[in-house]
Amino acid sequence: MNENDDYLLFPLGEVTISPRARDLTSEDERNGFLRRHQIGDWKQTDPETRAENTMAMLFDGLIRTVHEAAWVTLWITTSEERRYTYVGLAGEVAKNREA
Repeated sequence: MNENDDYLLFPLGEVTISPRARDLTSEDERNGFLRRHQIGDWKQTDPETRAENTMAMLFDGLIRTVHEAAWVTLWITTSEERRYTYVGLAGEVAKNREA
């Protein structure tokens, strides 16, 4: 366990990355965005969705965040039961997952 794990607000579960998101971002970028998603650094996400995320943590709802890379916008969604997290480009939809 990493000492920084104390700051994680929820588990990610199984992480799935869309092929396009994988092609357009580096592993370091994706890991940084996943970390920000998990610690509540949601400043690039609109205020309404940030409020929904806060409620989702309390009542087991979907957690959705937006992260801007140099030339791409990633959406990260973690399922209600925290079993799955999907990383995709804006507009992509998780397939065969609850997230």
